[in-house]
Parts: sequence; structure tokens; C-alpha cells
Amino acid sequence: MPTRLPCGRSALIRDALIDAPGRARRKTAGVLRRNYGTSPHRTALTRVLGEVLDTFCTGRTPDVAEASTSAS
Repeated sequence: MPTRLPCGRSALIRDALIDAPGRARRKTAGVLRRNYGTSPHRTALTRVLGEVLDTFCTGRTPDVAEASTSAS
């Protein structure tokens, strides 16, 4: 996921932003669909993935990271 640091290298991780959140969301969804689309667990993945992908709209990298690690 392309990320940018608004204050350069001195920026804290909590301040990291997603570069082009809509595009990053589409690409992430496509990669996961291609790699796990035939998995026997695809129904559960689709449910959880939707919740995580929704956080891309915030434009904040930490929000997506938190959502993906706490997804169940």
C-alpha cells in the first residue's frame, strides 16, 4: 500500500497517510480476490475483507493496519 509521510521521515507512523486511497483499496481487493478467491474460506474472507477495505476511505495507514489486525 503506497504510503506518504506528511512531515517526511520524522513523521510518526500514526500520521502516515495512504497515497491515493481509492486506488490502493481497489488494488488490495483485487490481489486478495485473485489469491484467495477459490479458497474454501472465501465467504468468511469476503465478510472480513469488506470491513477492512472500508477503512481505506479514511486515508490513514494506521486505521487500515488496525482494522486488518483486529478483523475477525
